[in-house]
Amino acid sequence: MSTAPAKTITLKSSDEQTFDIEKTIALQSKTLEQMIADNQTDENIVIPLTTITGSILAKTSDENQKVWDAQFVTFDNSDKILFDMIMAAHFLNIKGLVDLTCQKVADMLKGKTPAEISMIFSIQNQLVPDEEAGVRRENP
Repeated sequence: MSTAPAKTITLKSSDEQTFDIEKTIALQSKTLEQMIADNQTDENIVIPLTTITGSILAKTSDENQKVWDAQFVTFDNSDKILFDMIMAAHFLNIKGLVDLTCQKVADMLKGKTPAEISMIFSIQNQLVPDEEAGVRRENP
């Protein structure tokens, strides 16, 4: 008994890298699902993803083939990569990846002081001293 080869979709990143993935994997993304549905051809579909770089797309397409787990977001990375992953997952509308990456951010912030959180997100105090004193009085 022979099985038909899996249909593939080609994703093209903003920096012109291409990634061939199985159609069943691509359909995990609601965004890609709609783009595939809009394409009326049975030929290999090429979907341009102008807001996602190849390095981020490589990570998402590789990991889509595995079970999403917390280990995925424990790789040694910079906060920028994590936030780029969140943006890519949001754009591609992959709920499991959005949930997983956002949970990683929540875990990073757990137990942190407001000052530490401000440092993580590079937030500078924009309150004048009188406003800050009022906020501190209202929220001891």
